[in-house]
Amino acid sequence: MADYTDNYGLIMLQPGEGLSTDAYKAMNADRQTIDALLARGAETHRHDGLAPSSGDVGARSLTLDLQDDAGGIPGGLRAHYVFTLVIDGLETAPSDVVFVDTPDPVVAPAAPTLATASTGGTLLPGTYLYSLTAWAGANTDETRAVNSATIGVPSGTATNENTITFPALPTGATGFNVYVKKPGAVRYAFLTSITGSGPTFVDDGSLTEDVNRIPPNTNLTSRQNHVVVTLGGDALEPGVIWKLYRTYTDGDYLESGIATVTSGTTFDDLGAQGSGSPPLSGIGITNPSKVLLTGGAEVQGTLPASMSDSFIGSFATVDYPDAGDYAGSLLWDLTLKRFMESRGATPVWVPLLPPGWFIGSFATVDYPDPALYEGSLLWDETLQQFMESVGATPGWTTLVHADWTVLADWFQDNVAASQSAVALLRPNSRTEVPMPTGGSVIGIVVFTNDARTAGTLTVDATIDGTVTGLTAVLDGTNTTTKATTQAVDLDTFTAGQRIGVKITTDGSWAPTTADIDVAVLVALT
Repeated sequence: MADYTDNYGLIMLQPGEGLSTDAYKAMNADRQTIDALLARGAETHRHDGLAPSSGDVGARSLTLDLQDDAGGIPGGLRAHYVFTLVIDGLETAPSDVVFVDTPDPVVAPAAPTLATASTGGTLLPGTYLYSLTAWAGANTDETRAVNSATIGVPSGTATNENTITFPALPTGATGFNVYVKKPGAVRYAFLTSITGSGPTFVDDGSLTEDVNRIPPNTNLTSRQNHVVVTLGGDALEPGVIWKLYRTYTDGDYLESGIATVTSGTTFDDLGAQGSGSPPLSGIGITNPSKVLLTGGAEVQGTLPASMSDSFIGSFATVDYPDAGDYAGSLLWDLTLKRFMESRGATPVWVPLLPPGWFIGSFATVDYPDPALYEGSLLWDETLQQFMESVGATPGWTTLVHADWTVLADWFQDNVAASQSAVALLRPNSRTEVPMPTGGSVIGIVVFTNDARTAGTLTVDATIDGTVTGLTAVLDGTNTTTKATTQAVDLDTFTAGQRIGVKITTDGSWAPTTADIDVAVLVALT
């Protein structure tokens, strides 16, 4: 298990642990912390010896309002919440825990009682299995099908019917869903939905079972809860934001971050998957003591009228076309400092001007050792112009922050040939996943338990049912699994849009006994 540093909770990966550990903390949250510390150390600190924050949330607390509709928080759970504040880019210690209990789900019903008759229907001879789920509210919000009953229809007639007598309706349930496994079938399929307790239903063969709807593998009743979280207490200072974390296991807040609230004091928790973890302790930083000047040789120039204590640097001795064009160039890191010094630059400090973000490296600048400067960070257009004036060739990319989330569990058993853009199901019998925020689709992977022997199988990520063109293909080269990725912001979605997967197979696809699983990777912004 990963360890964390004592002072700022930076992750320390252990042998065998990948960069994805703790929601890519090493690549995302830790870099935000380091960036904030560098900004304070290099730019925004005050030489007054005072601490800007106490490292805790102060006199503030959360209140929780449980609602039983329009959400996705399961029933029968205790949801624990903590929050932190982000002050000057640094996150405080978590607050005290508050919790709320969601209603218990409906229990699975007992097995039905079966009887058969040789007249009145169109059922063929053979063995029939029936299993029930109980539903509440909507017939897709159902229990698991735990218990089943079997009956044999004797040979000699094709006019048979089976009578199903229902057990007692479980407390809180609205009705029953009937699933049947007919002679020769490999799994149960949905037959009908009954409101109330029955007491009986006759399967005379007039209804065709829905083979694309199978019993769920989890209890889906009481799963539509959501929680309105309100931050109370002292008002937040300008620029302070708060982050919310939720877990169903008390004390375990790994991958629990569900919101970063930049304005307002309420958040509606609809049950989205969490990512990221709160810091182990608060970050309270004491500012440096006041500067003691002992001689005029230590300073130059005059203090600005505003007594600004944020600085950036420009250079007086570098031979560029017009020194005035580069006033305000920023020195960001040690790499650039060394580069400037290698060009004979002498820094002159001036007040900070708001810049934009870029990242770049240089291939053609004549400095002592190019390897020392690979990946140098460029801050603003001014510095770009300076670099270009001394023969630098930048390779620009925009710095983007996103949380990566894997959406899994799309499947199809016994994959048939000659399918065309068929929507894959998830275990809850739905085909799509609604997204809580905007973002983009950046990856898709398919796996089969039975290696491809002929033809092709293609899975395509969809947004609101429309294919994106981001596909993974099983073929003669990739026979068992294939993953495909792309850059962010190519196939974008907004909050509320739905992510799904469609499958296409050609006429020669084999084997048709293969079962596939598919996952989609999204970047949430």
